[in-house]
Amino acid sequence: AYFSLLEATCCRSGKAVIIQAMNRYTADESELSRFRKQINTVLHLDLDGVLRPDSLEESDSYLFAVADDFDAKLLPSIIKRRTFELDETLNFAMNLIGTIGEAHAAQLVFKDLNPGMILYNPDTRQTRLISVGMATDDGESGLPLSDSDFVKTALPYVAPEITGRFHRVSGYYSDYYSFGAILFYLLTQRPPFIESNPIKLVNSILVQTPKPPSKINPTIPHPISDIILKLLSKRPEDRYQ
Repeated sequence: AYFSLLEATCCRSGKAVIIQAMNRYTADESELSRFRKQINTVLHLDLDGVLRPDSLEESDSYLFAVADDFDAKLLPSIIKRRTFELDETLNFAMNLIGTIGEAHAAQLVFKDLNPGMILYNPDTRQTRLISVGMATDDGESGLPLSDSDFVKTALPYVAPEITGRFHRVSGYYSDYYSFGAILFYLLTQRPPFIESNPIKLVNSILVQTPKPPSKINPTIPHPISDIILKLLSKRPEDRYQ
């Protein structure tokens, strides 16, 4: 995320909360505008799978939104320690695809779904997205390939058509690609393609065939591996519809 995510305790209620905050002095106006737009979009939509703050607040130094904590951690911090077992992966997949379906029903396409957007509670197996990603972007500015955080956290999970170098517009099928890339990550502890250079990474997304997950982690059943590879198809029409 391009904003800070903090855990705190509410002084008035004593409840644990999650704060999404952006520093006015370090963010430029376009970033502040994007943050406002994202939070306001979440506030006006009823999406169970997206973290919903009570309101968007502003102070002299920060824009911030406060939501109830559900004792969750960002997905990458969990995957650093372990891969998911198959049953946990399938449960996670059902929750995430349910959120994706909710968003699509509301005419919202995330475009850059990635593990860094996902909060997960391993005990309850609850998932929540911390933002709606690039869904509120106008799409005219292109991908921020000069942003090292974006290249590291989001770019490995975007569909070929999101790169701007594939002659197709983005759509619901773009989120299905990202969904497949996230499942790949859950079961193998790595994205489908690993490149530190963003141009080479984009090229891999466009033309390279990912290694079957079952080749990386032999405990993955071949049918599950095949489902993930179909979600990662280059052409949108070759993915699940």
